[in-house]
Amino acid sequence: MIRKSIAVFVDLSEAKPNVLYEAGYAHALNKPCIHICSTSTDKLPFDVSHWKTTLYHPGQTHKLAKELAQRLKSAGVPIVGTSPDGIDQAIRNAVARADPAADEAQGHGVHDAGL
Repeated sequence: MIRKSIAVFVDLSEAKPNVLYEAGYAHALNKPCIHICSTSTDKLPFDVSHWKTTLYHPGQTHKLAKELAQRLKSAGVPIVGTSPDGIDQAIRNAVARADPAADEAQGHGVHDAGL
């Protein structure tokens, strides 16, 4: 799934080994990676801690949509099918999977490693 993706959202919360592995795989494939985290970044491994990572609060991932859309655009990922407020529904869906609390609250193409 990562190989076929045009970009990858990586939730680094709790520095889960499987997510770090998938992130490394995505980086090796030169996929644009957007990193998010709901826990302290102080506990991230030294070789991951320098990555640009957007912090969020559990249950509040819906607030990330505009920033993530901008980061995808900055990475050269085309954003199509935007809603009237300019936020792509695919981004809303991906970040909702990252946060089960938000998924329940919000009812909500881009692959998500660890999301």
